[in-house]
Amino acid sequence: MKFKFSPLVFYSGFIMVAVAALIIYFSVSGSNNANPDHSTMNQMPDDDLHRSFKNPDMHGKDGMKLLPDVMAKLNELKAGIEKNPNDTLKMRELADFYFQSHKPDEALMYYNMILDKNPKRTDILHNITNLYYVQKDLEKAEQVTRQIISIDKDDVYAHYNLGAIFATVGKKDEARKIWLEILNKYPNNPLKNLISESLNQIK
Repeated sequence: MKFKFSPLVFYSGFIMVAVAALIIYFSVSGSNNANPDHSTMNQMPDDDLHRSFKNPDMHGKDGMKLLPDVMAKLNELKAGIEKNPNDTLKMRELADFYFQSHKPDEALMYYNMILDKNPKRTDILHNITNLYYVQKDLEKAEQVTRQIISIDKDDVYAHYNLGAIFATVGKKDEARKIWLEILNKYPNNPLKNLISESLNQIK
C-alpha cells in the first residue's frame, strides 16, 4: 500500500501560505511502498506568484522570475523588517513567500527569527514541519512535531501529524495507537473523520 500525502494550503493575498498544520491526507494505490509521494507538491500552482516564474520577461534575483507587483511586495516586506526588526507579522509573510517560492533556506531563516522572539509560536513550528515535509526530511518533521506537542499537549493537529509520519515510514502500529488515542481523548475533534479514514487505510 502506498500513501500519498499533501499538506492543506490556503491563499492569502499574493502568495499561497501553508496552513499551520500538516494535515497529511492518505490516498491508496496498489503498491506496498510506504514512501511519501510528493508529486502534488512539485506541481506549480496557478497563482500570481507562481505564474510570475513562468514569465520570461520578469527576472528577479537568484534566477527568480517575478511580476512587478510581486517583486514590489517582496522589497516592501524586506524594507519593513529592516525598519522594524520586531515586526514578526512581516517576517511571517516573507517566510511564507519564500516557502512557496521553493526557497526553504530563506523561509527557515525568517521562521527562526520569529522563534528567536517567541519560541512557543506553534503556528510557526507547524509551518517548519510543513517545510521539512516538503523536503522529505521526515526525521526533522517528527522532531518539530514533538516540539509542538511539548508546548501544547492538546494540539490535535500535531498528534495527528505524528501518527501520519509514523504511517509514512511503515510504523503502522504506532500510527494507529496515536490516532485511536486522539479519538478517545478528543471525540469531537475537527479531524475525527480524517482520522477514521486514515485508520481504515492502514488496516
